[in-house]
Amino acid sequence: MAKDYVEKRGSSDYVVDSRIPIDTIVTAFLNDDTPETTRSSFPTLALQQVYGGILFYLENREAVENSMKVDEEALTKLNEEFRAKNPALFQKLRETKQASQFEKQR
Repeated sequence: MAKDYVEKRGSSDYVVDSRIPIDTIVTAFLNDDTPETTRSSFPTLALQQVYGGILFYLENREAVENSMKVDEEALTKLNEEFRAKNPALFQKLRETKQASQFEKQR
């Protein structure tokens, strides 16, 4: 009997019995990370859960990629809205980042 490693929660897919969205495993897989490397990044997952997530992606590639695209677009929109509402904060973050990079170059 085959075991399900992915479950739908709301509009997203997650590894069963975890807080790990399937997008995380798919992104690692698409970046050529090995399942073992992915598993070491998420010690709460069993290696078979990582392989199960990859199998789910391979069997449902179009749906998973469409879901990931929608999520990315929503995140980009939220980021843009947040930046527009908090320009002083983002200016301060840019300045802090530049100062940090300057210190590293010294």
